[in-house]
Amino acid sequence: MELLFVLVIPMVFFSVTNSFNGMMRSGSLWRTLLRTFGAFALIWVAGAVVAYSGGLVVNPLGEGLEPGSGNPVNTPAPYIPQFFSKFNLLPLILFSALLGTGVAALGDRLEPFSRFLEKGEAVVLRALDILMKGAPVGLGCYFAGTTASFGSDILRGYLRVALVYCAVFTIMFFLVCPLMVALKGRKVGLFWRSIARPSVIALATSSSSAAIPSNIEAARKIGVADGVAETVIPIATNLLKAGSVMCSVYKVMFLILLSGGTVATFPAALTCMGISILSAIVSGAVTNGGISGDILICSLLGMDPSSVGIIMVIGTILDIPATVLNSQSTVVAAILSDK
Repeated sequence: MELLFVLVIPMVFFSVTNSFNGMMRSGSLWRTLLRTFGAFALIWVAGAVVAYSGGLVVNPLGEGLEPGSGNPVNTPAPYIPQFFSKFNLLPLILFSALLGTGVAALGDRLEPFSRFLEKGEAVVLRALDILMKGAPVGLGCYFAGTTASFGSDILRGYLRVALVYCAVFTIMFFLVCPLMVALKGRKVGLFWRSIARPSVIALATSSSSAAIPSNIEAARKIGVADGVAETVIPIATNLLKAGSVMCSVYKVMFLILLSGGTVATFPAALTCMGISILSAIVSGAVTNGGISGDILICSLLGMDPSSVGIIMVIGTILDIPATVLNSQSTVVAAILSDK
């Protein structure tokens, strides 16, 4: 686990810097994001609200675990985010984004530095790939230690989270997203027929990226302009991630409740939803960003980074339904962005 933390910092730096450098050079960053930001924000907020509401109705932690028994919190108010603390990734992400923008603005004069960033990212990702070969063993040992610390009740907590997520997934997938499509004036029946194939691909591969070509074709069948479909869907696949937002809501709630905090207040609600959206964006913008997103959650909550193992298990359990919803939401975003 500690080796993973060592590689996360350079991975975030190189990935975010390269991402912003590439998008600024192509001229697509602000033009495209400004055009679709409203659609993204609507879907983010809708997913976060649905997931948070479900977590209030059914406590994701359950009754077996004693709140605060694991004591993974370093601060007395675990639900207040430490946004600009030196102990979190947010300053690094902001710095990397600004650096990538500056490198792109200077153009060819910094071409050697751009190549250095590209090579650096490749080296770090290769090192991470080598490290992750032993990840099942490391995560298994961590999970065994967590179970010993919290008792077998934590397994029931994970099961409870999975059941709650399945319920809110059903609401978001079969009700909220089709409602957005209908309000945009598109035929819901055509929408369902069109997204069937990419949804199956996302389910089978557990990758929303693998469904990009099928999602573009689905958007075209629904009547979305080619330029909008071809632009919005790839960006939405990386940045939108509605299913991941909902998954992150339960990661945040699980940690807060486990630490003895409360989620049934307005500040806590804003914290849960805000951190979840930010974590999902980071996980999409950074290569292998799921790890970075989980570490960001812990750091923004002021918790010991070792707590990341607890929520990594949640991410693994909910990965498949979250991926299917991620895939569906990209087509919804294209529909909302289309004139």
